[in-house]
Amino acid sequence: MKQRPMKGKKTIFLDIKVIALVIGSVMISCGSQDSGLPRIRYGEETCDRCRMIISEKRFAAAYRTDSGALRKFDDLGCAILYPKEQDETVAQLWGYDYEETNWLDVRQAFLVHSSELLTPMGYGIAVLSTAEQATALAAKINGRIVQFDQLYPLLQP
Repeated sequence: MKQRPMKGKKTIFLDIKVIALVIGSVMISCGSQDSGLPRIRYGEETCDRCRMIISEKRFAAAYRTDSGALRKFDDLGCAILYPKEQDETVAQLWGYDYEETNWLDVRQAFLVHSSELLTPMGYGIAVLSTAEQATALAAKINGRIVQFDQLYPLLQP
């Protein structure tokens, strides 16, 4: 009876290295997603709170929970209200720059609130990177510059 040739130790070792490399790559890519800036497919993804399609970049917002879950929103107002409704702890909170340049840390950004600013859900909040931009926008739309801790009370009926 003829025996099948067995795989050599080198081949098995190579197979294990390839599997370990693939698993390591997947873990690294997942880890980097968890700590990076949000990516939104505008016109396709929906707001986690109101379920409307996220279409206007300059009003988009997102946050990451302390457990690493990413939530995406069409309006900063939704991002402010949702964690309180869901009893989630927000680790990072971003709003897209009204001037449409990049994501900003909402807690460090300049915020303008106005009923004349037509945001997707009507909360009327813009996120800006500089005091000069915020001052100019506030003057243009009869708004006022607000601090992050003033947002939640502003959104209450």
